[in-house]
Amino acid sequence: AGHIEITSVGAGTATITVSDVSNHAATIAVTVAADGSITLGTITKYQVTFTAATNSSTANDVATLGLVGTTATSDAATVATAAINAGHIEITSVGAGTATIKVSDASSHAATIAVTVAADGSMTLGTITKYQVDITTLVATISTAQSKFDAATEGTEVGQYAVGSKATLQTAIDVATALKNDANATQTQVDVAATTLSDAVAAFEAGKVSADTTAPIATIMNTVTTFVVGTTITGVQSNELGSLYLVPIAGTVTTKASLDALFTAGTAKRETVSTANTDTNLTTTGLTTGEYKVYAVDAAGNVSSPSSATITLVQPFTISGGTLSNVGGIKATVTVTANGTGTNVHVGNEVVIFQLMNGTVPVSIVALEKDIQSSESLTAYFNVTGTGYTVKVFVVDIFNNSFTNVGNNLADAATLQLK
Repeated sequence: AGHIEITSVGAGTATITVSDVSNHAATIAVTVAADGSITLGTITKYQVTFTAATNSSTANDVATLGLVGTTATSDAATVATAAINAGHIEITSVGAGTATIKVSDASSHAATIAVTVAADGSMTLGTITKYQVDITTLVATISTAQSKFDAATEGTEVGQYAVGSKATLQTAIDVATALKNDANATQTQVDVAATTLSDAVAAFEAGKVSADTTAPIATIMNTVTTFVVGTTITGVQSNELGSLYLVPIAGTVTTKASLDALFTAGTAKRETVSTANTDTNLTTTGLTTGEYKVYAVDAAGNVSSPSSATITLVQPFTISGGTLSNVGGIKATVTVTANGTGTNVHVGNEVVIFQLMNGTVPVSIVALEKDIQSSESLTAYFNVTGTGYTVKVFVVDIFNNSFTNVGNNLADAATLQLK
């Protein structure tokens, strides 16, 4: 009944040996008196020998620990120590007692192993508490991505997404979903998958067609900014497709509609920009002299600021140096100078008209047709005498012998008076 029962047989001394199944033994000294009474002497206990043991049965993997550890530590180094070796957790007994081995990964996620060490150094592994991979963020990210995918339409209209972008997003969703369902996935893999999918959603959103609210930029590239009316202004650019407008500097411009109104009224010019950042030519036919600015309008109707440079339109010719005398008849002389060079000139012949006036009454006309390239002095003679006459001088593009229709003016008219 859990005790050592000793029975006397005869007087004398004896040693009782108590053994276990492993032949470990303890002894009890016994003295028996003549009357049969027993006196117990020294009890010599069995002395346990501690032998350190190593256990490497625990795999360092997701299936066993919920993670792949990078470090292993013990909360009782006098009982057991731990290290990671060859893909396993290697636990070594140090002394009798209990310890908890903590296995951590690079993100400080941890699993634990309970260890009991016996007096002889043998170990018993207890409960392994696995790290539970947190997929909350990944699940939420997948849900967000799928919702955006389901609601999206590909196309080129505002609010639509770039063609082909839905397939790219779906691939990213599929990869993330597969990892979510992988029982062997580590926390690091799950976290990376969530970040990667989030980046894919951001890229998907970046491809969404948004309303264009950025105004274009109108630039005059030509170093020449003075042009004669009727010639073509070159070297004008917009950084976006749309239209370019040549507008009087005094014109009120706030919207595309205001630019179109000036164009319809004939006081501005408009040309289509078919290629961005490429020279577009602007005609000046029908415009008046003065200073002009260039505006750009893009396909969305955004209006640029006026060009930094100013275009100055001048008449093709200038009439100067006029003299009028009445000695032996009336003689009128002027100098007509071309204001442009190269392609910036009036093309073809010009007609210089001298109109003799008596008060407000036209008397006679002398028309001289010339192709003035630079500057020429021209003289007209009228076979009349007397005073009170004036001569009006015009430069026009055609002449048809009419007092009322003298063609399009190519210069500001000059009036010569007798002194």
